[in-house]
Amino acid sequence: MLASSRSWELIAYWAVWFAVMLLPRFLYRGERQYEAWEIYAAHPQYARVLRLRPYVTGAFTVPLLAGLLYVLYLDPGDPRFLVRLAGLLYGGFLILDASFAWHTGIRPLSSFGPRRFVIEEQPSWRTKLMMRIAFGYCAVALALLSAAVW
Repeated sequence: MLASSRSWELIAYWAVWFAVMLLPRFLYRGERQYEAWEIYAAHPQYARVLRLRPYVTGAFTVPLLAGLLYVLYLDPGDPRFLVRLAGLLYGGFLILDASFAWHTGIRPLSSFGPRRFVIEEQPSWRTKLMMRIAFGYCAVALALLSAAVW
């Protein structure tokens, strides 16, 4: 049984975050996909960043999923503040993911599954769209968080 009536909000934040994280697979369909070793050879200046990216992703994902389980099953009170804070953290994760592609020109197709990438020489409409979605997600979460606090 779910701990509160606000649990649906956290599930909605998570579902939208998950859908946005899968969006590059659809946006870059038909584009040339590269394996990690090809990226290391073509762009050695980003080799360290590419190696660290899964660890940074994991560092964000594990606490977010733990927070999801905490709010859904263990929190006895009204988790409105925690839920909206989790939404803001999810938005921060999306901004981190989109800014990686913006600055390096290397777009990971997904944080889940095989490590495949797309290379863009300059930010395209797809990269700009992902950045706008990330900032929009964060703005909505911040607006709801500020409404919950006040």
